[in-house]
Amino acid sequence: MGKIYDAIVVGGGISGLAAAQGLVKKGHSVLLLEARERLGGRIYTWRSEDGKAFADQGASFVHGIEGNPLVEISEKLGLHLHTSGAPNMRAKEYDGTPVDPEVVKTLAMNVFATIFGHLRYASQYGPAPPTSTSVAAPLFSSESPLYEGLDERGKLYAASVALMLEGWTGAPLKKVSFKWWGWEQDFQGEDAYMADGYSKVIDWLEGDIKKGNGDIRLAEEVTAVELTGDPAADDTLIKVTSKSTTSEPTEYLAKMALVSVPLGVLKSDTIKFSPSFPPRRRASIDSLGFGILNKVTLVYPERWWSEEEHDFLLLPKLEAPNTVTPTNNLFTNSRPAWFLNLWKRSKVPVLQLFMGGTVGDQMEKYTDEEISKWTQDALARYFQQDPDVREVPAPKEVIITRWRGDPFARGSYTYIPPAGVADDLEGIVEAGKLAADVSKEGGSPLDLIELSHPLWNRLFFAGEHTSPDCYASAHGAYLTGVAQGIKMDVALKANSE
Repeated sequence: MGKIYDAIVVGGGISGLAAAQGLVKKGHSVLLLEARERLGGRIYTWRSEDGKAFADQGASFVHGIEGNPLVEISEKLGLHLHTSGAPNMRAKEYDGTPVDPEVVKTLAMNVFATIFGHLRYASQYGPAPPTSTSVAAPLFSSESPLYEGLDERGKLYAASVALMLEGWTGAPLKKVSFKWWGWEQDFQGEDAYMADGYSKVIDWLEGDIKKGNGDIRLAEEVTAVELTGDPAADDTLIKVTSKSTTSEPTEYLAKMALVSVPLGVLKSDTIKFSPSFPPRRRASIDSLGFGILNKVTLVYPERWWSEEEHDFLLLPKLEAPNTVTPTNNLFTNSRPAWFLNLWKRSKVPVLQLFMGGTVGDQMEKYTDEEISKWTQDALARYFQQDPDVREVPAPKEVIITRWRGDPFARGSYTYIPPAGVADDLEGIVEAGKLAADVSKEGGSPLDLIELSHPLWNRLFFAGEHTSPDCYASAHGAYLTGVAQGIKMDVALKANSE
């Protein structure tokens, strides 16, 4: 029998790293196995070879800065957080015609106030919504405050801009439960952009683990997690099997293990658990949805847009924007295009297009060349009537994420679906890569809580999908890792007495 670790951590995202950090500080022997050739999981900061440009390809914001542990960590590491403040962007119509700033202000206020104010209040304090009701139903109803103070043209734009919130939910709004909208008690305050790159936090966690003699192994994909004997026996261990491209499958033994892989991976059944998950655990995995947020990053040799520019919003053609179907896709320009200006946040000549929910999944069936051309055409339309921009230059580099097709993510973050949701992504994502399927029963916060519970007093779980109050966030993932690390430390000490 080889070495027996106190704990094996499966997955090197922020939750697994946080748990490993806590365990090594308590003196436990820890082995962390990560399938990628890097740490961080859905946190990844791309950096140019010359070091002059960088951009987060996954998590990039800290949501709710008051009391948020990532704010404290950032301050300790000397990292700059760029607070978002009130929505501030110019908007232009499809042909580049500027939209009246007062109309833009009304659009932004209506969208944010309706989604994060009115709908949350109505869901939690109004008549209890049926489990089958989606956020889209009250949002786009004729009585919705989304349309207040707008003419018919403005109402169409408001409905269109509201669909951008699919980047927040990670899913089509018709697939997000209204009953549980606003139920969570997350951190309050402004949002902030991690201006120096989120990977700095990952680097800090890695350094702490290595200082504590933690063993980190990359490019080791875990394929099986098994109990070696009777779950009730004190001497039963956990056997973890991994494979890599450079060696035969390897088996490791530990007293306990933490599984911190994304919900999308749990849905895909690529890791075989023995014993199998109890029926209620499997049901909770199936009941939750796993959404998507992809990004197109445009890197330029230098900034060519105005120093005063904030973010860019290009409105779509005027048509009913909330009736998008798989055939009415990203290239029909039926959705707004929101470009995040990283010069304002990080002083790097980079623009990022955020594509969440419906279009986030749809884009993965197109080639990098097609996506790049569409993105550049959209920017050219935005600036074609701008006297200060003679020509929109081609970027020197384009980076495109495909989180749904990533076998070690299979999506971006968790959402709670209503009952009776139909899967309409068939044919959009390559067979075998779809981790967005959900149970017809719908989900609830109880499913998130169920996924946080350990099994057999040996197998623990962490990740944003195990946090009922902070799911779909980097700080939620981090906090679950801290909490599960503490639980494992207590259990290890109790077993040694």
